[in-house]
Amino acid sequence: MTRRNSAVIVLAIILMVGGFLSVLFVGQLVNPAPVPVAVAVVDIPAGTTLTGDMIAIDSVHMDAKVIAGLVQEGEVTQYVGGVVVEPIHAFQPVHKAAISVSGNPASANRLALALSDPNLIAMVVPVSVGTAPDAIVEGDYVDLNFGVGSTTAFGGMLSTAPTEEPFSSGFGAPNQTIPELQVAATVSPTPTPEPLLVLPVAKTVVRSAQVMAVIREERTSAVQSAPGAEAQIVLVKGKVIALVVAIPREAQELLEFAIDNGTVRVALLSAQIADHSVEANTPSLGMTWNDLVALVRMEREAALSAGLPADVYGPGAFAVEATRNAATQAAQPTSLLATAFPFPTPTPTP
Repeated sequence: MTRRNSAVIVLAIILMVGGFLSVLFVGQLVNPAPVPVAVAVVDIPAGTTLTGDMIAIDSVHMDAKVIAGLVQEGEVTQYVGGVVVEPIHAFQPVHKAAISVSGNPASANRLALALSDPNLIAMVVPVSVGTAPDAIVEGDYVDLNFGVGSTTAFGGMLSTAPTEEPFSSGFGAPNQTIPELQVAATVSPTPTPEPLLVLPVAKTVVRSAQVMAVIREERTSAVQSAPGAEAQIVLVKGKVIALVVAIPREAQELLEFAIDNGTVRVALLSAQIADHSVEANTPSLGMTWNDLVALVRMEREAALSAGLPADVYGPGAFAVEATRNAATQAAQPTSLLATAFPFPTPTPTP
C-alpha cells in the first residue's frame, strides 16, 4: 500500500513539473522574451545628427517583425552619427527607417537612406554586356566614361575668345547693366583661337561612383525538385541591364547628357582602393582625335630621332618613306627631280 502511494505521489510530481514546464514553454511562444532596443529620451527633430545622449536602452515585448525594424542595443553604434530624417518623439523606439546612414538595411525600401552624404544623388545608368562587367555587386566602385563616335554631328572650335560687346544687338532694356556679365563684356578677345575639336572623343565624367544597386533582367523558369514532381515556377536573374550609382550632385547633368548623346562605359575599380573621396580623384584629360594624332607624331619623332631605318615594314612605313623621300628631294637639284618624275613637256601655244 505504501509503495502504491509513493508511486502515485511521484507520478503526480512528474505531472506537475511537466505541466509547469509546458506553461512556461507556451508562455515563451505567446509572450517572447523582452528585447533591448534604443528609445529616444528627448524629442529629436528631423535634420538632427543622432548622438548617444539622445537615446537610452529599454527592453520591449514586440513581434519579431516589428523588432527587426528597430535599432537594437547591438546596432546603436552603427546609427549614432546618422541624420534623423523623420521626427522621433521622446520615449518612442528608434526606427531604422528614420535615420539616414550608410549600410542601413531600411534603404532596401527607401534608397535615399543610404545616401549618407547630402552632396550625393542616385542615378540609373543603363548598361549592357558590352559596356559593363557582369560580375558587379552592390558596394563596388566604378568610373563612368563618356564616348562620342566620329559619326555624331558634334564638334566645334575650342576657342575661349569672348564675343565683343555681346549686348550691342539690343538684348535687354536700354542702359541696363547686368553686373555678373560686366567682366565678360570687357575682356579682350583671345589672339589665337584653339584648334578644332575633331571627333571621336572620350572622357571620364564621374570617378569612384559607388554602386548602390544592380538591376538584372528577370525571367521565370519551371523547375522540378524530382522526376515526376510538380514543377515550381521560380524567378531567374539574368544579365545586368542597369546600375544605380551614387554620384556628386553637380555631375548629374553631365552624366545625363552622356547617357542621351553617346556611350557610357563602366570601369570597375579594384577592391583594394581604400580612398574614394573627392580629394583623391584627379580630373582626367580626356581623349580626342587631335590627341591621337599628336601622340602618333610624338612617338614617330622619338623613333626616328636616331635616323631613318634602312628597311621599313609594317604600319608607319608610308610615313617613313615619305620622310626619306622629302629629305632626298630637298637635297637634290631640280634637274634630278625632273629625271625622277619625267612629266611630258607642254607644247607651246601658237
